[in-house]
Amino acid sequence: MSLNRRPEMTDLYTQLLEAWKQAGGTVFMNFSDIARPSKWGSWGALEFVGQARSPKYNALINFIDRNS
Repeated sequence: MSLNRRPEMTDLYTQLLEAWKQAGGTVFMNFSDIARPSKWGSWGALEFVGQARSPKYNALINFIDRNS
């Protein structure tokens, strides 16, 4: 759970998105937009409504900005 809040998660998500694009990806759907961490995982790009930024969210928004 704490890894999701670390800056390194931005780099990991960026690597994921760039590899997906290079493999020919055209439409990407992130599994979950907003979700609290639980014993089943930390799936949300944000953890709660109103959260301004997070490492996952930052990577997604940066990718959109670079590719739109």
